[in-house]
Amino acid sequence: LPLSRLQVRWCDVSSIRSAPHGLIEVLLASDVDPGRTSPLVRGIGRLLHLGPILVTPWGLEWSRDRILEALLGGLQDYNRRDLARFERADWEGTQLLKRDNPPEAQPPWWDEPSCDCFDPNRSGPGAVPFHADIQDTHCHAWRHLMELIEQAAVDGWTEFAPFSLMTYEDVKQIVTLPPSIAELRRVRTLNLYGSHLVRIPREIGQLSRLREFDPYTSYRLHWFPYEITRCRALRDSRISTRALYGNHKFRPPFPRLPVADADLDAITDANLHPEDPILCSVCDAPCDKANMLQVWLTLLIGTDTVPLLVMACSKACIDALPTPPEGYVQHPHRGGPELTQPAIRH
Repeated sequence: LPLSRLQVRWCDVSSIRSAPHGLIEVLLASDVDPGRTSPLVRGIGRLLHLGPILVTPWGLEWSRDRILEALLGGLQDYNRRDLARFERADWEGTQLLKRDNPPEAQPPWWDEPSCDCFDPNRSGPGAVPFHADIQDTHCHAWRHLMELIEQAAVDGWTEFAPFSLMTYEDVKQIVTLPPSIAELRRVRTLNLYGSHLVRIPREIGQLSRLREFDPYTSYRLHWFPYEITRCRALRDSRISTRALYGNHKFRPPFPRLPVADADLDAITDANLHPEDPILCSVCDAPCDKANMLQVWLTLLIGTDTVPLLVMACSKACIDALPTPPEGYVQHPHRGGPELTQPAIRH
C-alpha cells in the first residue's frame, strides 16, 4: 500500500474510494488498534474517530484514477487471499495459525501425504532410499508459494502457514521450500502441517527468531538439515517422529549417504540454484561437492529428537559436532542397513 510513510497496513483498511477535489479517501477498519499505526495516523484517527484518511495523488507520476485502480486491486487481492489474519497475528503475538480450509478443501483420507519408504518389501530388507523428487519451479503452486514468502518478508509476518493459503492440489506439488525462506527474519511460528514436503532447505537456519516449528503429519519428511540447529530461539516443535529415520519406536534404517554429484542434487536442492556453492553445515566454508563429507547426526530440536543431515568441508568440522542424546547412535555416521542402532523403545 503506497501509504508506507503513514504505516497503514492492509488489514487496517476497510475500503478505498475517490473523494472531492482530486483526493483519494482511505477508510480505516472500525476495529483498528491505533497502537499499531504511526503517530500521524493515530492523530487522524482520534480527530476523525477512525474515519477516512485523505491522500493526495498530486505530484505523483500516475493519475488519480490509475492510483485508485491500483489501490483497489491490491485491497481486493489481499482480501481474496485472506492475508489479514497473518498481519493481525504479528501484533497480537499469541495466535497460532492452523490449517483451517473448509471441509470440502481438505484432502480425502486416501490422498494424505504418505510413502512406503519403511516397507521392507519396497527395496529389500534394510534398504531405505531418499525421496528424489525434483521440485517443479514452473508450476502455479511454486509461483504462489514464492509470492507468499515475498509478502511475508515485506510485511514482517511473525507466523507463516503457507499451505493454509493454497489449494490442496497446489500443496501436493510442493516437495521443498524455496531458499528465499531465509528472508523470513521475523517469523516466530512456521506451520507446515499436512504438507507433502520431502525435505526442508538449509536456509531454515537463517530464521533466527523461529520459536515454533510445526510440520506435523508431513509423513514424507524423514529428516532435517543440520542448519536448523542455528535457530537458537526454537523452543517448541510438533513433528511426526514415527516418520523419521532412526526413530526410537521403529528404528527404521538411515539411507546410505550418496557420493556421486548427481545423487547429491536430489537432497540438497542444488538444482534450484545450481550456480550457488554448497556451504559447510558447521563452518559455512564452501564445499567441493566431489570431496564433501556427509554424515547423519540425531539431536534434540525444539521438543523432538530428529535425524539431521550434515554436509561438512573437513573431518575437523565433523569432530566438532555435538553428542547425540542417550538412546540414539552416539556418533556421526553415514547410514546404511549395516548400521547398528539402539533397541526399540516404546
